[in-house]
Amino acid sequence: MITIQAEINTNGVVTLLEPVKIGRRARAKVIVYDDATDDEVRGNAAKMLALMNANRLPADARISKEEMEAQIDEARSSWD
Repeated sequence: MITIQAEINTNGVVTLLEPVKIGRRARAKVIVYDDATDDEVRGNAAKMLALMNANRLPADARISKEEMEAQIDEARSSWD
């Protein structure tokens, strides 16, 4: 399986954005992404950061750096 970037115009015509070399006829799966402009993406991130900063956890609900590291180590070890 390979991944290739493409664009689809409003008539449904698919244009590949990079060269493809395949030796036989092949099937393909197309995923259509909901494109957001760069401004919309930056705007959403800025809104999320503002929301997070305005609604911080109370001090007694926060964990220390050491506790966080211990939780990460425990999660890593659980896969062994």
